[in-house]
Amino acid sequence: MPPAFKTSEGQVVHQSPGQQWLWYQFRDFINWISAATADEPYGLVLMGDLIEGIHHGSAEVVSAQLEDHISMACDVLGPMADEAAQTFVLLGTESHTRNCENAIARAIGAKCCPVSGGAWRDLNLTVNGTDCFFTHHAGTSSRVYLSASRLSIHLGNMQLERIRARHSFIPTVMVAGHCHRMDVYTDSRGLCMTTPSWQLLTRYGHKVVSTAVPHVGGAVLHFDHAGEPPRVETFRRDWPTPEGVKL
Repeated sequence: MPPAFKTSEGQVVHQSPGQQWLWYQFRDFINWISAATADEPYGLVLMGDLIEGIHHGSAEVVSAQLEDHISMACDVLGPMADEAAQTFVLLGTESHTRNCENAIARAIGAKCCPVSGGAWRDLNLTVNGTDCFFTHHAGTSSRVYLSASRLSIHLGNMQLERIRARHSFIPTVMVAGHCHRMDVYTDSRGLCMTTPSWQLLTRYGHKVVSTAVPHVGGAVLHFDHAGEPPRVETFRRDWPTPEGVKL
């Protein structure tokens, strides 16, 4: 949420301490992108779930109006899209967004999917001869030490399904969101990664992953060599240790 957001009812909502921390990290991330890309042209992929929506009975939102959620997303993401040479928006989880990404994609000038007229359910993208697959959903695991296995399984399953279907587009790179975690797996011929979210733990999150330490961030993929998996540069910031109580 940007600072001092005015809702559709005219109420001005200010950031909580957690939202202030998120905004500070986000502004740092924007500056990091400029440095990581050396101000060269780049493509931007927004991985879905661009709004929180109203779900699981949550009362932890600043407005019950999806219109306000969409306005906030456009205020935050519009300048990012303006800086990119091309922007793509993925659809997220319908219970969060009600497919509002379609409207957001059009509002920020993203390259629209010819089927939906807005966001992409899945995106096949070839960059410097390397075939890539971007999707929102990927399986999650509460066992952090098994993250490499999980990512290698996602990559292998995606490739094998396409081979068996005799598809001509067999990506060597897979990028997914949804997991709220930054993880990267590479082997000699492929790469799979999941991206973090820009969200702290909600009460629902505390219930399903109570021990998780939330982190925010993103990544730049450098396709330096034609036809080869990219070099990955990551930005990650972890929620600081909360203050304890001394007796």
